[in-house]
Amino acid sequence: MKSFLKTRLSKILFFVFSFIIGVTLVMQFKLVETMNNGQSISDKAAHLQLELTGIKERKEKLEKEIKDVESKIAEINSSELESNTLQETLKNEMEKYELQIGYRKAEGEGIELELLMQDPQAYEVLINNYDLILSIINKLNAAGAEGIAINDERIVAVTDFKYDQGNLHVNSNPIKPPFILRAIGNPDTLEASLNIRYGILWELKNNFGISSRIEKRKTVELPMYVKEIVYKFAEVVED
Repeated sequence: MKSFLKTRLSKILFFVFSFIIGVTLVMQFKLVETMNNGQSISDKAAHLQLELTGIKERKEKLEKEIKDVESKIAEINSSELESNTLQETLKNEMEKYELQIGYRKAEGEGIELELLMQDPQAYEVLINNYDLILSIINKLNAAGAEGIAINDERIVAVTDFKYDQGNLHVNSNPIKPPFILRAIGNPDTLEASLNIRYGILWELKNNFGISSRIEKRKTVELPMYVKEIVYKFAEVVED
């Protein structure tokens, strides 16, 4: 019985962590980028360097997670843990991964960004060009954000943005201004990724008349993602 539980737990941990890696990579590369007009070579290089730093930090974190999971699996397979201890270990690991994919509320150090639109026309421009919001999210992800939300909607790998009947829908739910994005991560790095010269916030202000307010916070709270994540085509491959 113990051997069965240990084998079962090992497979579950391996599957869950593989899923997390996939989600992380999708979050990193799926979101739409916008081009920044007028950006000099030096500014572009600085921007790319900042993003590269964020990606390296995320890669190092994933590598550490892989080693931790491999260590846990080895420990489980070689130990004589009781069934209740195995269940508690599985529970703790599942809670951690649910946090990472958005199935848990989250809080931590980070930033709050508010998009300020005094002109109603600016609001129409933004929701019709919501790829600008996606670009903000992408910059935050590249800077190492560990969780992002806009208003009351958690951003996850399967989050959808859609303009419909005069409203912006996120996760199939309409959201209204003010648009406030919250991100958990290193506040200085997150802020710098958005405030870089000729970056996304510069573009919003100078090309669309949308200004912004960024506040670094000791505690940022993110809601949980409440919809079920359903995969129609992906299947688990067992070794």
